[in-house]
Amino acid sequence: MGNDGYKVKGRVIARGNNLHFTDPITGNVRKDNSWIDYGEHRIFPNNEGILYRNQFITFGPDVAYYMNNSGFAHKGFLEINNKLYYFNVNTAQLMRDAFVVDLSTWQDPNKMNFDLIAEQISGAILRIGTSNRESGIGYLKDNNFERFYSEFTSRNIPVGAYWYSIATSREQGIGEANEVLKHIRGKKFELPIYWDTENQKFQAPATAEKLTDAALGFLSTLKNNGYYAGIYGSTWWLENKLLMNRLSAYQVWVARWNAQTPEYSGDYGMWQFTSRGSLAGYNGDLDLSIIFKDYPQIIKNGGYNGY
Repeated sequence: MGNDGYKVKGRVIARGNNLHFTDPITGNVRKDNSWIDYGEHRIFPNNEGILYRNQFITFGPDVAYYMNNSGFAHKGFLEINNKLYYFNVNTAQLMRDAFVVDLSTWQDPNKMNFDLIAEQISGAILRIGTSNRESGIGYLKDNNFERFYSEFTSRNIPVGAYWYSIATSREQGIGEANEVLKHIRGKKFELPIYWDTENQKFQAPATAEKLTDAALGFLSTLKNNGYYAGIYGSTWWLENKLLMNRLSAYQVWVARWNAQTPEYSGDYGMWQFTSRGSLAGYNGDLDLSIIFKDYPQIIKNGGYNGY
């Protein structure tokens, strides 16, 4: 009852240590044992009318949700018992096998427990190398690319790769792609090969048209050689430094840190959500992403990336 003696209708109410939901018409406690939409939230009363709280609820081996202290299905990131989870912000469903790490020469493989790291991720994106960001002339292969590739593929972890670009013309983009091809031929990748665009010295001053030309030079060269290619950039960069309508044929890996969503208006298959993530097996900051598409199936079925 409410303070006026009338039944509280269509509300979550507390009785003792339990929460219940009252029917918006009758005011009776609902005992649906099924989902109920409650404003922007979802709640789930059991057959006794008690809302599930502070626990996972599962539907078969692959579908799970976490009901928070308010009885709502949690959306976004949540740490439970020192483990990070991500729940779809639209459906609240747990995204299993969602985390991908990206690595380069900045991470020391000799300080990594690869067996332990492999248990926590569903993929790794490895830096192949970079164009010379100081002089703009020549290419530099990443010192750890081969080691990381060997460590993860030997543990059956899907691997992708990226090239840090400074290109500002179609010709330069093609040149970077040809350098990439030298290092990835003969290897297999279950995740896309990305063009990383974020360079402040050369690319930031370029027009969106010029930078898009460079992107197309790189991406089309990889595509024409049988690779499933994509572009990496921050939300702001993708929306302000590129003409993304010209790049719709390619995958997008968007970076936006310290947020519950990337807040990017276009389509994307991966979201880098932090540069200060952590995984057991490595004592240091890591870039972590969430993967939204089944790239291994897409790539293998399409015969891309060495398959």
